[in-house]
Amino acid sequence: MSSIQIDPLVIDVPEAEVARLKRKLVDTRLPEHEMVPGAGDVYGTKHMHMSRRPQLDRSVPTDNFARDRPPSGFKGYTTKWAYNYDCEYDVTIHFTYTTSMRKDAIPIILIHGWPGSFYEFDRLVDNLRVTGHQYPRCRAVHLSLSPATEDFIPESDSEKKKYERSQDWLDNHPGYAVCMRTRPHTLGCSLHDNPMGVLSWVGEKYYELVSPARRTDPAWDQIILTQISLYYFSGCIMSSMLPYYVNPKHAEFAKLFMMNENRVKVPMAYTPFLYHSQPGNERSAKLTGNLLFYDGMSIVLHFCEDVITNQIQRI
Repeated sequence: MSSIQIDPLVIDVPEAEVARLKRKLVDTRLPEHEMVPGAGDVYGTKHMHMSRRPQLDRSVPTDNFARDRPPSGFKGYTTKWAYNYDCEYDVTIHFTYTTSMRKDAIPIILIHGWPGSFYEFDRLVDNLRVTGHQYPRCRAVHLSLSPATEDFIPESDSEKKKYERSQDWLDNHPGYAVCMRTRPHTLGCSLHDNPMGVLSWVGEKYYELVSPARRTDPAWDQIILTQISLYYFSGCIMSSMLPYYVNPKHAEFAKLFMMNENRVKVPMAYTPFLYHSQPGNERSAKLTGNLLFYDGMSIVLHFCEDVITNQIQRI
């Protein structure tokens, strides 16, 4: 087996690039009016939500992700990975590595989705290191996505609520996925050097996948801006679309997930996040694997590090 070259990645954004970003934000011209009066969220990114962003972006450190101290041992690396099974060419991928407090710790892989990044886990990694130190073994795989198929019939109010949320997402919100699945290069070139475009494209999902009560939280704004900064300074917004180009469509995912060859064979835990794009339920999750733990609480976030840490302890 050939060795894999792994190179350390140091996040170091030149001051000139930060200044350039801020100039671009100051020079941004947004539409003066909505597409039609009262368009709201139905037409996409809310006009009022976007119109306050230039002022907000200029009032916070847009390079904060490069200046903040990362969690202990939270180090970044890059390596080459075969783009497809034929190994026609490689792509450069980024990952982080954190050592456990236990020498006999079982490795854990944390996988984020789009439009997230490794930054999603920087509020979780240190907690997992402590958890791994206190508890002797991992008993389950924890999932936050296990959508029901379209022919699923809800039997309770909770199932109905989650099912309706999932169907609404498939009916009214997958436009971003269609664009990235069919024309990632066209879209990527348009957004590559366009910070407000990235904010509109990526920020919309952070706006939709969170409790309405948190949409005006300055801390949530800061998380969004950090993610936007990562995409902009790294130049990875276009390559981040590749998974949509090579993977199944949203509407096909649930069916494929329940096929016997794709079942989760190891013990599995599942928590449906209420504001996830496609929150599932216990009955459908049981069809996808060996479900041993289910928590149907109405969590209001797409990603909630405190809840995940607590559930790992319970498992």
